[in-house]
Amino acid sequence: MAGRIGKRSHIIRAIAIVTCFVIGAFIYSCAGRIETGEMDTADDHSMSRTGENSAVESVVISEEAPALQIGKAFISMGEKEREMYISWQAGEDGPRILRCAEEKTDIEESVPIMAHRTEILRNSYRFKVKLSGLEPGKRYWYEIGSLEDQEDAESEAGIDEENLRSFVVPETDSEVSFVYLGDPQFDKSVNDYEAWGKLTERMYEKAPYVDFAIIGGDMVNIPTRKDHWNGFLDNCTVFEELPVMTIPGNHEGVTSNNTYKKLFHNIGNGPDGEAFYYFDRGSCRFIMLDSSFLTKARQVDMGKALWTAREREVESWLEKTLEDSGEKWKIIVTHHPIYGMHDMFTVSKEIRELWLPIMKAGGADLVLCGHQHAYMRTRDMDGMVHVMGVSGSKRSHYYTGINAPAYSESIYSAGPNYQIIKVTDDHIEITSYNEKSSIIDAARIEKDINLPYFRTFW
Repeated sequence: MAGRIGKRSHIIRAIAIVTCFVIGAFIYSCAGRIETGEMDTADDHSMSRTGENSAVESVVISEEAPALQIGKAFISMGEKEREMYISWQAGEDGPRILRCAEEKTDIEESVPIMAHRTEILRNSYRFKVKLSGLEPGKRYWYEIGSLEDQEDAESEAGIDEENLRSFVVPETDSEVSFVYLGDPQFDKSVNDYEAWGKLTERMYEKAPYVDFAIIGGDMVNIPTRKDHWNGFLDNCTVFEELPVMTIPGNHEGVTSNNTYKKLFHNIGNGPDGEAFYYFDRGSCRFIMLDSSFLTKARQVDMGKALWTAREREVESWLEKTLEDSGEKWKIIVTHHPIYGMHDMFTVSKEIRELWLPIMKAGGADLVLCGHQHAYMRTRDMDGMVHVMGVSGSKRSHYYTGINAPAYSESIYSAGPNYQIIKVTDDHIEITSYNEKSSIIDAARIEKDINLPYFRTFW
């Protein structure tokens, strides 16, 4: 009997260990997903007709990639028009030297600049350099490497043109052109990013004149997954030359978006510690908002008192940023839509309650957003036109052809799209293209009349 009891106790103990392991793995998985904003799977908002989430495999924990891949430079603009930032990925030891010159032939004579290093994820680093005093409209060449590598290359074969990249500093005149890219994130696999990369290449071939790009959040599915970031960054070669500005989406993190903040340049003129900022180019002021700040998860994580105090700071900052813009066009960029296809799994109501009155009073003209994985343009809504886009492979199945909101002017849900936006002193032209660069919609907003005049192409 004693032997049978002992044997049974071993079995019970083994079952308990396995049970604890399973529960622990589940808690670990959920904790990671809560931290990254992935626990609220409905927020994926690409729901099938059965109500199932279309990206459930994206939240399965699997082996991490060994490191973020080396290279993948990004160019971003600074607060001042003569400032640019270049960042790239590498191991702890770099390469961490950048050389920059107006002519290719001057690269080897240029002063090497030591980059600032930040650890992004474990054993993966981002290096960043600030360039100042640049001349608007001029092309500059740059090279990334170590002092030893660059000296060896110069002594052996002169300039290594394979490693050279270039960019043009946006002009300071009143006209500006840019491209908007909503939600690049993948659907079934990180291999989906290849199609997104080709879309950005076609976009740049279509409009090589654009001054910069804006990405409206949801670049990855899980921000602590190196393979997700590798997949995205591996297909961003356009942005080694074309400056890009970004905001975080809920998939960069709901309770926090720390990895995003380390990867992408934040001008830093918003509320302390938050991913809000603004910048001026041409006749526009761009106001970049972290709409995930309004999620319940962020409130719980910060605590009610701190979140309430910080929200007041955000509101004051938004009011002043709009007020100080003068006669400029005021363009709001927010991941979650203010007026979307629907109000499910989003913070649209919270934005309308807390931020929209400030936008109305401040005279905002255009809102760019994403989140719902379809294209939609609204009619004039209190002086603002709202444009929602998606450039990645996720698609919404919500739209049936007869359930469009009353305020929508144009809807396209057949696949990825991007918007090329041209702004002058007196009008904004918005042209939307599908993944084959065919026009799906176009609109024009006039500055000197109350209601915009729209032109739509199908």
